[in-house]
Amino acid sequence: MSSTPFVPTVWEAALAYAEFGIPIFPVYQPIGQSACSCRKTNCSKIGKHPRTENGLRNATRDRNQILYWNRRYPDTNLAGLMGNGIFALDIDPAKGRWDSLEALQKQYGELPHTVTSKTGSGGEHRLFRVGEGITVANAVGVLDGLDIRGDNGYIVLPPSLHVSGQHYEWINSPFEQVLSEAPDWLVEIVKKKTKSYESHVASQNNDITKGMRNDTLLSLGRSLRAKGINAKGIHGALLAINEAQCIPPLSSDDINTLAKNVCKKPAGDIVPRHRIELPPIK
Repeated sequence: MSSTPFVPTVWEAALAYAEFGIPIFPVYQPIGQSACSCRKTNCSKIGKHPRTENGLRNATRDRNQILYWNRRYPDTNLAGLMGNGIFALDIDPAKGRWDSLEALQKQYGELPHTVTSKTGSGGEHRLFRVGEGITVANAVGVLDGLDIRGDNGYIVLPPSLHVSGQHYEWINSPFEQVLSEAPDWLVEIVKKKTKSYESHVASQNNDITKGMRNDTLLSLGRSLRAKGINAKGIHGALLAINEAQCIPPLSSDDINTLAKNVCKKPAGDIVPRHRIELPPIK
């Protein structure tokens, strides 16, 4: 007689991830296949955005904090903070990214087997480690359509629920599979593609508080547009800065609006009205 596979609850999984070394925090979950538990109309990140005031800055491995969240948010999705030598390659099949990955591997060689989860959309999060002193920035749409979840980025973790009705699940669990080191060619491609704005994300250290958020991000966007950065790169940069440094973060809809406003003019055709230096993260 076959036994039913053990599937932990979200908070049982959270405690296991924390013990393993992954800082976690709660994110909203879908309601049906068209709404988010944040209750915002037309939420653009259903089941994927933080439900704590300070977003990913609240990520922790502290058992007592996790147990508190368990009591406060018994039904929730879960996210894991990347960075500190770990990044995720985010593959979204809906955007044809398997072709991008296949082309890269054909040119440079197969990626090593590593910790991998299946997303609710049928994509994958492949986790890799990098050597000491190497920083991989969090960036969207910079690797031939593939996203990178690195420093100041996060991924939704199993067994969270996707808006499709499917659950995130492990293909190669971190408790069973060795976390492989990213090949040099992948690290170099990622660093080259993100260097236009990774310094704004990884090397600055201050919070961006209420009253500064819109002006700071708008100025940053204009600066990147003046340097010829495309719309996808600007949107990714603003998302990364917002998640990492804005207290509290702006909504995804606000970031979409800022990016669209910046990108109304052709790349290289904007002169920023003024320069705002991003304060360093404490």
